[in-house]
Amino acid sequence: MTKAPVTRRSFIKITALAGGGMVVAFNIDGDLFAQGGRGGGPPLPANAFIKFTPDGKVTIIGKNPEVGQGVKNMLPMIIADELDVDWSSVVVEQADADQAKYGSQLAAGSFSTPQNWTPMRQVGAAVRQTLIAAAAQRWTVPALHLGRRPPHRLRR
Repeated sequence: MTKAPVTRRSFIKITALAGGGMVVAFNIDGDLFAQGGRGGGPPLPANAFIKFTPDGKVTIIGKNPEVGQGVKNMLPMIIADELDVDWSSVVVEQADADQAKYGSQLAAGSFSTPQNWTPMRQVGAAVRQTLIAAAAQRWTVPALHLGRRPPHRLRR
């Protein structure tokens, strides 16, 4: 019995047929993503994610494990953006495994971004508003005018 050599074309045909024989599908509830994967639970505690130091550094906790998708920087970047903090002053630390404190910490299915977008923005916004309120109280000025971002203008 002679064996035919495996060509690139025959290999592709065989693997396409074999690989196409199994399709796995599942549905994720859209409401779960809208609630940050927390099932409508309470908001995440903002003070668990951010630390300020006297030298001007801002430490932001990356809650999900890094598995090659850049999530360890991406989630802290969302918080830093809401805080309007310069990324060069940010130090990222990995969170300990504590889902009661940080919410879901899964690293599967590329869900980290859609699941955490809103909760991370809420964390950053809550800390920003707290800082604005504290500054307004200390300086005895209305908080309404503090922390206002200049409008973005299109340049011609």
